Amino acid sequence: MKKIVIIEDELILAEALKERLSNTGYKVFVAYNGEDGLDYIRENIPDLLILDILLPGINGYDVMRKLKESDIKIPILVVSNSGQPVEIEKSQEMGVRDFIVKVDFSLDDVEKKVRSIIGD
Repeated sequence: MKKIVIIEDELILAEALKERLSNTGYKVFVAYNGEDGLDYIRENIPDLLILDILLPGINGYDVMRKLKESDIKIPILVVSNSGQPVEIEKSQEMGVRDFIVKVDFSLDDVEKKVRSIIGD
């Protein structure tokens, strides 16, 4: 069973993503801030990270930087409120596989992107 970590501080969105992906056969862990997410990832390397950029404490860019410093290489799908080209470009430069703008997506979109990145 493939493992996914979601780092998302919006409780309703995080739980909706967890429920959808769990129901489609993935093992899902949710962290509501970057520090907790990093701690979990370091001990349980997942197959995919779904990451928000704006988080309490350390932000999504810091999470990506710390993973790189720790030489932890996992695919990342960013789900963010901002679809600004500069944010998308910065994420891609940091190795993000795909980017979803929150106002513009459905759970179907997320599931399709997850499957395209890590399969079933």
